[in-house]
Amino acid sequence: MDIHELRSFIAVAAVGSITRASEQLCLSQPAVSAHIKALEEELGLVLFRRNPRGMGLTDDGARLLSGAEAILAAHRDFLACAQLLRGRLSGPLRIAGGGNSDPEPPGLLVSALSARHPEIAVTLVQASSGEVIRGLREGNFDAGFFNAPAPDGAGRI
Repeated sequence: MDIHELRSFIAVAAVGSITRASEQLCLSQPAVSAHIKALEEELGLVLFRRNPRGMGLTDDGARLLSGAEAILAAHRDFLACAQLLRGRLSGPLRIAGGGNSDPEPPGLLVSALSARHPEIAVTLVQASSGEVIRGLREGNFDAGFFNAPAPDGAGRI
């Protein structure tokens, strides 16, 4: 099992679709499918069940999801610690913007980061305000801009 397989597992679980997960991860659909297949084979478990709306977690997949998220968070923390030890900021930064949010603040942020920390690789994702909030909660985004409440009214992260 590798970290890419866990990222794909978490992304497909979050968005319920290999297509959307591949877009979010900037990978091809066959790559994400291969990650899921390899993880299922290594674990000897079926993690997803296809349904009319895409992919849904099996009970086994749902039980393993929080562990996968913890591993991915530990991996990010480990890399962040190593980067601080090296004395520079580098690595991926995933920023999401709500559909109606002003594009200027993320643009200014990316511009300033690029000037001060050229080794940071910024990915900007456009999503609904609810998806931004959910993505922040689930660790799919590092930062987010939104200006409308989530459909369920849960605006706290």
